[in-house]
Amino acid sequence: FCVSEHTRQTLLARTGLDPARVFVTPCGVDERFFVAAADEPGFAALRRKHALSFARYFLFVGTIEPRKNLLRILAAQEALAEELGAQAPGLVVVGREGWMCERELEALKKSKDRGRVLWLKGLSDDEVALLYAHAQALVWPSLAEGFGLPLAEAMAAGCPVITGRATSLPEVASLAALYVDATDTNAIADAMKRLAVDSDLRLDLVAKGRHEAERFRQKRTADITRRAYETILTTVESCHD
Repeated sequence: FCVSEHTRQTLLARTGLDPARVFVTPCGVDERFFVAAADEPGFAALRRKHALSFARYFLFVGTIEPRKNLLRILAAQEALAEELGAQAPGLVVVGREGWMCERELEALKKSKDRGRVLWLKGLSDDEVALLYAHAQALVWPSLAEGFGLPLAEAMAAGCPVITGRATSLPEVASLAALYVDATDTNAIADAMKRLAVDSDLRLDLVAKGRHEAERFRQKRTADITRRAYETILTTVESCHD
C-alpha cells in the first residue's frame, strides 16, 4: 500500500514489483479538521493560551528539516514584512526539531526576535485544526513528500494553500493550490502577498480546497483500503483454485 501515486511509481521503479500488487491508499483527514472553522470560542482560547498576537498570520506545519523548505518560507515572510510593514501578516510555525535543522533554528530565532514569527510545539490536533481554519494560508512549498498530509488538513479546514509541484504535492492539492517555484524565495513571497491582499482569491481557493479535501475523508480512504484488500483476497483465491 502506498499513500500516493508518486510513491507507488517510485516504489515500482526501484523494486520491479508487479504493479498489480501495489495499491494507492491515501492518508485520511480526521473529521475535526472539517469542522474546525465553526469553533470561534476555541480559537479565542488558543490565542490566549499561546500568546498569538498577530491579527492575521500565515501558517507552516511540519517537522523542521531541510526538505520542508522553511528557510525560504522565513525569507519570503521577511521580504513581505519589509514591503507591507505593519499590514503584513505574521507567520506561525508549528512543528518540532528534525534532522540537520541548525540553519532553520537560527533563522527562526532571528525572525522571532523581530516579532514576525511565533513558533509552537507540542500542539494537539484540535489546536492545529483551529490554526488552519483561521490562517491566511498554509505556506508549504516542500521539496519532497510521500503524501503531504498538512495540505489535505488545511483544505479540509478551509485554509488556502501555497505549495510547489514536487513529488506528490500536485496529486494532493490538485486545482486548489496557488503553485510556486519552491526554489524561488521571491515567488513564495509574491504568492503570500497575493493571499494577503486578494480576498476573492482566498475565497476561491477555500472553496476549491474544501471540494478537494472530500477525497481524503477517512471513510473514503478506509473504503479504498478495504477494496484493495478485497482485490488481494480475490487474487489469492483464484490462485488456489
